[in-house]
Amino acid sequence: QLCSNIKEHSSKVLTSTATSSLLHCLGETVENASSFYHCKTIEVNCFIEHKVLDCFLQQMKHTFMKFSLYLDFLPGCESMFVSLKNIGEINSTVLQSEHLSTITEFQSLNSGITGIAANAFSSFSNLKTLNLDGNSLTKINQNWLGNPAALHELSLNCNQIEVLKESDLKRLTNLKSLKLNGNRIQTIYPESFSFQSVMVDLDLSENRLTRLPLQMMASLRSLTSISLHGNPWNCSCDAQAFIASLKGL
Repeated sequence: QLCSNIKEHSSKVLTSTATSSLLHCLGETVENASSFYHCKTIEVNCFIEHKVLDCFLQQMKHTFMKFSLYLDFLPGCESMFVSLKNIGEINSTVLQSEHLSTITEFQSLNSGITGIAANAFSSFSNLKTLNLDGNSLTKINQNWLGNPAALHELSLNCNQIEVLKESDLKRLTNLKSLKLNGNRIQTIYPESFSFQSVMVDLDLSENRLTRLPLQMMASLRSLTSISLHGNPWNCSCDAQAFIASLKGL
């Protein structure tokens, strides 16, 4: 249900009459993008409203990895929402600009993202919320970010993640909320959350977990909410200690 809701939400394109933007598409400059402009195989619409930068790119026939699209991002924006189809892999250069240092929230739902290169979000030095629900990511990589310690909320619901390792989250030391509903997670290593002492909300529901390591709860000292429903749990006697550790939440 959550995955279908994400898909429906991402299909709704926002509209606004307050537009002011400068786009560089394949070396061509487009000013005052108040409606859709055609840059070869891409249709682009960007506008500023209430310090939110919304960039909608549709009918994209190439991925960011293979196709050069450069936006002259305007300064002073706090949130960035990108709605595309079939992005593929986001490379390390397409989202680079000194103006992105003020962005605290980035969202791209149901956009066909299959991978993210190291340092792809390095310009987002103050990023606090990253929402990539409904994509096709197979792992979490702290090296996506230029300043991992700034991130407070990470939402990767309805992706294709199978394993959580310690190295995935090690530098995300201020992460308070992690949403991983509807993935394919089968294995969580005992030290996966060793550095998440301030995390309060963890969603592991609708995955493929049969058990969880007891050490995991010992690291999550601030946790107040954990969602585990929808997993094929092995309810043997070995699981009793872990169940007991949840009763204090």
